[in-house]
Formats: sequence, C-alpha cells, structure tokens
Amino acid sequence: MLSVSRRLGVHGRLIGRAMHTASSVDPRDIAHFSRLADEWWNEQGEFAALHTMNRVRVQFMREKLQEVRGWDRAVAEALGRDVPLPLNSPDFLHGCSMLDIGCGGGILAESATRLGACVTGVDASADNIRVASVHAARDPSLHVRERAEDHVPASLAYLAASAESLAGRTYDIVTAMEVVEHVNQPADFLRCLASLIKPGGHLFLSTMSRTVFSYFLTIFLAEDMLRVVTPGTHRHSQYIHPFEMVDFFRSLGWIPGERDVLADRPLLPNGTPIAPLPPRLQYETRGTMYVPGLGQWILVPPRAVPNDSSSWLPSCLGGGIRPTELCNYFFWVRRPW
Repeated sequence: MLSVSRRLGVHGRLIGRAMHTASSVDPRDIAHFSRLADEWWNEQGEFAALHTMNRVRVQFMREKLQEVRGWDRAVAEALGRDVPLPLNSPDFLHGCSMLDIGCGGGILAESATRLGACVTGVDASADNIRVASVHAARDPSLHVRERAEDHVPASLAYLAASAESLAGRTYDIVTAMEVVEHVNQPADFLRCLASLIKPGGHLFLSTMSRTVFSYFLTIFLAEDMLRVVTPGTHRHSQYIHPFEMVDFFRSLGWIPGERDVLADRPLLPNGTPIAPLPPRLQYETRGTMYVPGLGQWILVPPRAVPNDSSSWLPSCLGGGIRPTELCNYFFWVRRPW
C-alpha cells in the first residue's frame, strides 16, 4: 500500500489510505445523497449537470470502444484469427455486460440499457436505488430484470449494495462516474473495480483534478455562490489528478512500459511482429467542460492539447496537467488479457 502511495505523490495518502472497514463506502456521502435522492430525475434541479453530462459520458465510451474494437479487428485479420464484429450503431453496447457503480438514480444505467447492454446498477444508498427502480419501472420501453446475475441484452437491474459485495462477479464494462471522489479508501475502491472486470474488459471513470481551478468551479462557485449544488457535496481534498490515476493503474500492471509493449507482440505469418499497441489503446484521460453559452458539456478531442510544459508549477496550479483536464475529466483503461 505504501509503495502505491509514493507513486501517487504528495497526496498519495488519499489513494493509498489503509483499509479501516470492509467497504469503501463513506457514510457521510451516502447520507448526503440519500437526502437528495428524490431530485435525481429533476432535470432542472440538483443533478441537472449530470443529465447534460450524460451525453458526453456516452460519447466517450462509444469513441473508446470503437477505437479498441477497430484495433482488435485489424490485429485479428492480420493474424488470421476470427475477426470480432464491428460495434453496432446505435446499440453499440449490445451483448456487453455492464456494471454501473454509484449509479444514483440511474441516469447512465438507463442510457446504457437502451444502447443494448445488460446493465446492473449498484449504489450504496437504498434511497437512490428506490428512485432508480421506480423510474425504470414507469418506462415500458425498458426491460427490468428480476435477477441481477442473469445476462439478458438490453436489460436493467438494480442493487442496493457496495462494490465490494460483488466480489466474484465480472463484467465486460465497469463504470464509476463521479464516484471515486466520494469514497473512503480510493485505492481499495479502484482495486475492487479492477477485480470486477473481465480480462480484456474496460473501466470508465470520471472525476476531477485537485486544482485551484476545480475548487473555484465546483465548490466556491457551484456550492457557495450560486447554490446550484448543495453545499458539502464535494470535498476538494478527495479529487484525484489524471496522472495519479494513470500511475495507480500502472502500478497494478494494467499499463505496460514501452519495453513490455515492444516485447509482447504476436508474430505475423511472415515472422515479423505486429505493430506495437499505441498508448491511447492502453489508457486515456480526456477533459470535459461545461460551456454556459451552449448549455451543455463538450468532450475535448483526444490529444487536442499537449501536456502542459509548465511542469515546474505545483499540481494544484496545473503543473503537469493538460489545461483541458484542470477540472472534470474522463479516464479509461483496459484490463490486460
């Protein structure tokens, strides 16, 4: 645990805190969101930002899965193996099992179900699960499963549980959107998520960088000044930098070094190795930002802005962080086969 903390820098204690309980659930956050549970489907209320952000969540997932599937198809074709089917559109999640941790009222879970996934939405707040279940039951177009463990395409089930309680189950896709900054032991939580993903499966996260800019936008402005978010929703000390997230999964062995990428390459029929796996197909961090004039979130294009050259600045001021990731960002990583 200590070695992981050191890799994550000065604030590694947030990621590498020793386990005190069997769960990463933070009772303070669960109580907070339970009080707000009935607001989940008010698109003009407390969770309005999450409703507008849901479009870019799905966009990021679609882009990464299409990119990875395209690489897998090219490699399989070159090696003379069975070529995986291309992603269907619009139901690009068809056939995938997906676990949405911290699903809240089911905003992303319902969208993923309509896109073809067999979704299990999990939240530690029973009030959130109650609201999510009632909302889904009112929509005749949604197929709600009775048993969470069943695999039925384009279906949805909810569980009031912690991520740790699902030990032993695995899924093609695990998502935890705006969740990791609300848990007690982020390192244990991330390890738990990793254990729930099938080999070759995908993890999608969204969270916020621990910068002055994110404090100004998400706490000072949104909570204290405008009161569009209930005060106490966020704790800035629990935000996680993109490079900390990358370092954590590198320490798990999910992100290989350049030497390993070059060494572990299948051979083509003529005996030459295939092209090395590009870094963007191992992991990616991508910024997202709200544009008031448009009234919506936008997803920053991949690698549109190079890494900030002013790495001499402290990370709280953006040193070593892309300008587009100074506040909200997405993270994706694929579990090795």
